[in-house]
Amino acid sequence: MRRALVFLWAAATLSAQSSSVPYAEQIGQLFSVKSTGVSDSSPARAIRDVDFRNMWVYKPGGIRLKSGRYDHEDRQQTFFETVELLDVYYLAQPFALAVYHKIEGGGSSTSSGIAEVFRLGGGKLRLTQAITWDADAERDQKAAGIYAFDAATKTLVIRASHYLPSDAHCCISAVDVVSFRWKQDHFEQSAMVTELSAYGREKDRTLVHQ
Repeated sequence: MRRALVFLWAAATLSAQSSSVPYAEQIGQLFSVKSTGVSDSSPARAIRDVDFRNMWVYKPGGIRLKSGRYDHEDRQQTFFETVELLDVYYLAQPFALAVYHKIEGGGSSTSSGIAEVFRLGGGKLRLTQAITWDADAERDQKAAGIYAFDAATKTLVIRASHYLPSDAHCCISAVDVVSFRWKQDHFEQSAMVTELSAYGREKDRTLVHQ
């Protein structure tokens, strides 16, 4: 039940452009953008005063970071989960963007990125938007390499796994490089380019556009 908490909020997937490069059947696009109204009480007076390194992630009652990290291991179920806060970016009072890296699994592991927009007001810290993406195609990169943020233009760029139709589960040949621009109170997708992953380049794969 705990793993489902990430998506328990009443959310709506925002419209976005899609890649012109086909996805593997029954896998499809591996990033999502959702809006939410989840909130929790906060004593902070300004968004810069919020202690993002020691707070709930995803929603109240979810997981709690300590010193910017969460670690869980269930040896009986051979399951583990690690969440690390990569950085916090202050957009404009009262908004902030927190970016996390999550690894979970058992016999094998999966890597994903999470970018959450928070708004502080009226004694409450609200989670207003969440962007999540599969980062397995970039698992050989450092965690910070799964995204980039330009503070000057308030642009977030994520690198989401893109399985080509002939890809095996272990081997992802492409990534969707998706850009989001800040629009007053939320991020809006502004561009998307699909390119070969390190594995795809190594295997000399070719991107075929529809």
